[in-house]
Amino acid sequence: MSPRHALPRTIALVATAVALVTGLAGCVGAPTADVSFEQKIPAALEGAGLGLSDAWASRSTDGFTVVLNVGAVSTAADVSDAELRRILQLIEANNTLGGDRLDLTVRSSSGDRIDLEPAAVTLGADPSAYRGSVPTALSLSWDEVTRMLH
Repeated sequence: MSPRHALPRTIALVATAVALVTGLAGCVGAPTADVSFEQKIPAALEGAGLGLSDAWASRSTDGFTVVLNVGAVSTAADVSDAELRRILQLIEANNTLGGDRLDLTVRSSSGDRIDLEPAAVTLGADPSAYRGSVPTALSLSWDEVTRMLH
């Protein structure tokens, strides 16, 4: 390749490298998400008088879907529709993450998962909707949570 043809190619490569570095630097400077939900949701659940303890909240992704994961241990062997409504209200009120979906798991004090689907269906959840890989876990879109609560 002649030096005359090498210069435009070098300029193009340098311009591409600068564009890539600039684009990546923009990602680094992006504001961080509000992660206060990690403390707010567990505190609200544990302080609500529902017999819940060891509550937790975290964020995950499923492809491009942002998931709010919430779990707790209950002193009871089941969760009524009124209790599930209150749990969902507390989660919704303290959700600073936003996200696309809520995955909720409640275990009994003996460690068994409590089936939340009957209470969810009573509140208006679609019984054929996706409930996650664990049959007793509840996986709801935020639209579905809103319909159930309002």
